[in-house]
Amino acid sequence: MGISLKIIGLDNDECSIELDDELLTSIEYLHQTSTVPSARTYDPGYTLLISGKVMPLKESGTGQEILELSKWAHLPYEPGTDYYRNVYITYEKDEQVIREINFTNAYVLDYEEGYDNKDSVGMFKLSLSQKKDQLRKINFGQQEESDTAVKNPPKLPTTHDLVMNWGKKSKDGGSAPTRKDILLALFTKKLDTLPGIDEHKGYRDAVINRFMSGTPIAQELFLKYVKNNSLLELTNEDGSFYRDSKDTVFLNIAQDYTRKGTGVVFFHEYGHYLDDAAGDLSNDEIFRKCIMNDFRSAVESRANAMFLRELKRELVPVLGHMRYKLEDIMNPDYWNGSKQTWIDFKKLYENISDELTPHELSAVSDLYSGLSIVKVGKETRRIVGNWSHPVEYWSADKDKVFVEAFAHCYEAQFNSVRRANLRKYFPTAYKRFEELLEDAYAK
Repeated sequence: MGISLKIIGLDNDECSIELDDELLTSIEYLHQTSTVPSARTYDPGYTLLISGKVMPLKESGTGQEILELSKWAHLPYEPGTDYYRNVYITYEKDEQVIREINFTNAYVLDYEEGYDNKDSVGMFKLSLSQKKDQLRKINFGQQEESDTAVKNPPKLPTTHDLVMNWGKKSKDGGSAPTRKDILLALFTKKLDTLPGIDEHKGYRDAVINRFMSGTPIAQELFLKYVKNNSLLELTNEDGSFYRDSKDTVFLNIAQDYTRKGTGVVFFHEYGHYLDDAAGDLSNDEIFRKCIMNDFRSAVESRANAMFLRELKRELVPVLGHMRYKLEDIMNPDYWNGSKQTWIDFKKLYENISDELTPHELSAVSDLYSGLSIVKVGKETRRIVGNWSHPVEYWSADKDKVFVEAFAHCYEAQFNSVRRANLRKYFPTAYKRFEELLEDAYAK
């Protein structure tokens, strides 16, 4: 796979357009800043330039996607029209993600189509930009060296029958199986041992596709630790869960078709399974400290930016050096008025909550909801964006936020956008999580 483009409506995630290198010819990312050499502009511009082929429907099953792209380009600005959309760019080489870019509120700057009578193949050019007040929400992924290039690549587990059958195929003149062939066969075989999975063909296929897009280390660990018959389907209960005493994932399959993505709950619950099976990995002291430090750093930086932004100019020389600490931000005395503060902490929490409303940030939102709880009299204040566990869930056991963090990180191994977001909001914790995965495989 080379370059791929995915466009999803903000108001309706069924408004989806997906293009890969069959139709895409190039994607360019431009960052425009000030032309004045002595200063970087406060308000930079970001543009995506995308070009590709316009092919007849009879020649390309994805020709319909170009038609939908053109329709979006010609949409007038009206509320509820999905004028702004979520755009994901991925560039991969040799099964390694080189770059990921996500414009969370993209709109069409310009769209062109041209046609040539000789080849009967048209060309399109699309220019996209990010909504001006959402520039800080652009996600820039990094090359995933630790995700895909493990120092000592683990060997795939095999079964005697698979090896024997493929060996016979090779002797008969067939090609040797690739890693992808082996991986697909082994995961499918394991998945099909789960009771009732054959009654959900569409779901089964979606989970297989999600697994095949995962990082190698996460794929290997699933095959190494997950036992056959480890899943039971729930039909009358709300939600899904892992129970270590039974070594079983209880999954409400009907509820795993969500805007977060089909299979997100599946791999999240198996993240809990793996955490337990590999020796309580989330109990790692470094991982837990990193979770807290990453949260502290993010909230404090937003609070201090808000303070400086709202501080009157004449007071900057006197108070500009002031910095808010997490202990201040989460102190109930500031919330109930017993102590005075220069910024509104309620507004701060609301701003961060708004930042975490996209579906692909549901994991970050959940962790923030557990880390940010402030008791103000009989009320509870916390950061809640797209999704969260109830307050009682976090209050019952302070260790749960770390257990959930591990499961969220594992689930994100099977989606590059969710992975990039966790790396962005929990950079040191995510790095430690990767180290824990490698240690688990080495056991």
